[in-house]
Amino acid sequence: MTEDLKLQKSYKVKEVSSILNLKPQTVLERIWDGKLPAYKDEKEWRIMGSDIEAYRESLRSKKQQPVFQGGTMKVVKTGKRSWKTGCGGFSYFYDSKGLKRWKIWWYDSKDKRKFKHMNTDDSKIPEKVKIVRTWHQVTNEKEAFIALKAELERERLKAFAKKVARYDPDQGEKLIEALGIEEDGNGDSIKLSNLMDNWLENYAKLNHADEGKSAEAVVRYWNGIFGKKKAVELTRGELQRHFIAEQKEATDTGKDLNKVKATQKQRGTMLMGIYNWAIDEMGDYGVKVNPVKGALPKLKKREREPFTREELQLLFEKAKEFYPHMLPVQAFAAIAGARIGEVKNLRWENVNLEEGIIKLVDTKEGKSKTIDIDPDCKLYQMFSEMKKSQQKLTERDFKNGGYGHVFIYQNPRFDYKWSRIPIQDHFLEVKKLAGIDESKTFHTFRHTAGSMASNNGASSKAVQAMYGHSTIDMTQHYLHASREAKLNVVKTAEKQVNIRFLLNGQSDRTARLPQGN
Repeated sequence: MTEDLKLQKSYKVKEVSSILNLKPQTVLERIWDGKLPAYKDEKEWRIMGSDIEAYRESLRSKKQQPVFQGGTMKVVKTGKRSWKTGCGGFSYFYDSKGLKRWKIWWYDSKDKRKFKHMNTDDSKIPEKVKIVRTWHQVTNEKEAFIALKAELERERLKAFAKKVARYDPDQGEKLIEALGIEEDGNGDSIKLSNLMDNWLENYAKLNHADEGKSAEAVVRYWNGIFGKKKAVELTRGELQRHFIAEQKEATDTGKDLNKVKATQKQRGTMLMGIYNWAIDEMGDYGVKVNPVKGALPKLKKREREPFTREELQLLFEKAKEFYPHMLPVQAFAAIAGARIGEVKNLRWENVNLEEGIIKLVDTKEGKSKTIDIDPDCKLYQMFSEMKKSQQKLTERDFKNGGYGHVFIYQNPRFDYKWSRIPIQDHFLEVKKLAGIDESKTFHTFRHTAGSMASNNGASSKAVQAMYGHSTIDMTQHYLHASREAKLNVVKTAEKQVNIRFLLNGQSDRTARLPQGN
């Protein structure tokens, strides 16, 4: 069969054992040790003919040339950003904030592929987790490989813990507690508290750094209510009963029921996200159904009123006096209807003044959208002036990674080095100085922009396109008719209906209602 070896064909373990004159178990051991590169097709290992030939050459020359040697495991680079070993691999990617993140994957004892986004700061890992996970700050492929070996070691310990628990319950219990599992050692036994802690460390703090504290508070809340339950035991009925009990207590104590429901929805939405994360194979948690779905309380839609012209004027006056760097922020939000995250994360690479396009990439809809401008637009002129003033700045002039962002200011906390504007905090200060009602937030700019455009002749379709909405009904939620616009509707209708005979007071031509039978 050696003469028929095709380099571009993949072979099963039994076929490889025949080619190399080895036992199938020996071939598997070569794969597990990383000496023979392989991949899984469903549940079966397959080896490329080119890898078989390379392995034979290495046996002849008694030399191996891996990308780097990890003990007895060979690590092979399979792409620009990915590496593979015999029982797993790792790769890196850039998240929405431009930060480099590492991800590892491996096969567990049930032959199920698992993967994990790595922490970049091991100081935040709980001590009891460090017992079984040799975490490191992952910045390159060798450190990712160390983290992968730590996960493989954890899988080995989980299998070992199941055996120990059968013969030595006390010792097995210690291992089980350290691993965060219960006696049966499978995903169905993971406690909800462990699931939430894993989500917090391995997802929330990596992808939503700005919301880290609020996420911790919500996790503490749910830990106090359902933390001792297994993740798979929580039901929709239990959540609904819990929400109803809180609402009843709020009614009995005279609290604002709508505020209580809003808080419940915010906490419940985060719990729903945690369960979605578990279902998406982010860990072996045994969760197949999200219990939060359909359990969240229903809220009355709050009618949002846009800023009046007087309120806008006050906001710009107070910003000019106390927070001048907020002027362009507020102007962009009020004209383009951009959300606070879209404003905060806007980078110069997404502003193309030559083509007259501002591209918003960090959108709630999950897809990019564009705002069209030309040299006659005040917005175009504002961005042009800002770009000229920032052209001389280099990365050394910045603090906390603000380089490349559009809306920046000289931060007095960092010796007036440049950084991104804390838009939410500074807007609250401007709003307070302007004496604007607390119910109006930065998001009110979005309602204001759409309403002003609509009241002055812009079509709903055009506003929908600028806002990136999938349906016109969603856009209508942001369009509020002004008094002038509503008066104009009346006057337009009057021109089409002859009612002059009503204007002469009491006359013989006074309109009469039709008489019924």
